[in-house]
Parts: sequence; C-alpha cells; structure tokens
Amino acid sequence: MNIMAWLFITITAFSVLHFVYEGIIAPSLRLKWRCDLFALRDRLRRLKCEHPDELTDEVFIPMQRSLNRSIALLHRVNVVVLHRASLQYQHSQSLIEQSAKFGTALEACPLDEVREIRQKSLDILLHALQVNHGGAYLYVVPIALGVALGQKLVASIEKAIKLPEKDFEQIMPIK
Repeated sequence: MNIMAWLFITITAFSVLHFVYEGIIAPSLRLKWRCDLFALRDRLRRLKCEHPDELTDEVFIPMQRSLNRSIALLHRVNVVVLHRASLQYQHSQSLIEQSAKFGTALEACPLDEVREIRQKSLDILLHALQVNHGGAYLYVVPIALGVALGQKLVASIEKAIKLPEKDFEQIMPIK
C-alpha cells in the first residue's frame, strides 16, 4: 500500500473514532452528569427546607444559580470559556467582592453537606471540561507523541555527534 492509502485509512479511522466519541460517548457522560447536577440541586433545596436558618440566602441563592447555570451550560464548558471568565473576574472588582463574600458565607455555613455539594458540582464541571475536549485528544495525542519522540531523536543524535571518534567507533564500527 502506498502512503495515500495509509493516510486515507488513518483519516477515516480518526473520523469514525471522533464520531463515536462526540456522538455517543460524550453526550452519554454529559447526560449522566446533568442528572447528577439535578440531584445536587435537589439536595441543596431539601437542605434549605430542612435547615432554613443554617443555610442562609447568601449561600443558597448563589449555589442554586451556579447549579442551574452548570446544568444549562454543561455541554459548553471549555478552556476558552474558562479563560474568558478568568479575564472578566480579574478585571471586575464587583465580581471579586461577590466571590469573596460568597466564599466567606460558604465557610461560615454550619452544614458540611453544602460544601460537599459545592465540591461535587465543581468536580462534575472539571470532568465536563475534560470530556468536552476529548475529541481533540484524538488529534493532539499523536502529534504530541510525535513531537516528543522527535525531540528524543534529536537529543540522541546530538549526543552521538558529540562523542569522541574512538567511542563512536565502539558503538558503530566503520569497517
């Protein structure tokens, strides 16, 4: 087989893998995590009903909004969105103050389960970030491996070139 046939087969295989990942695997994982976020939101609401004095509105309202946003935007979590949010956060004093106020209120909340809900929701978003970029891994990993192997090869060649002639002849005799 010539190089064009191998290239065609490789591209076709990557396309099939990409379709299976983006069309079947990733949506199934997102659906499961979306249901988990619904369950976390329900737990938060139940805690608010059972402990209205301990779970203040300073904690409850931002957490519920965060969970609702996470449910709605789970499929769109990616590095670009996180970078834009980080830039907006850095340049907005009101966001910094709101975040600090929420963090203080969350730490002051006597219900450990509230912090557990927050941590689980953040873990789900981290998993979503990884899955939402999973299709790119099919293309990035082979390139990264190629670059890493290429760098190792170049380093080995540089070491071999720097060897004294008598040591080089022991490794690869000229005769």
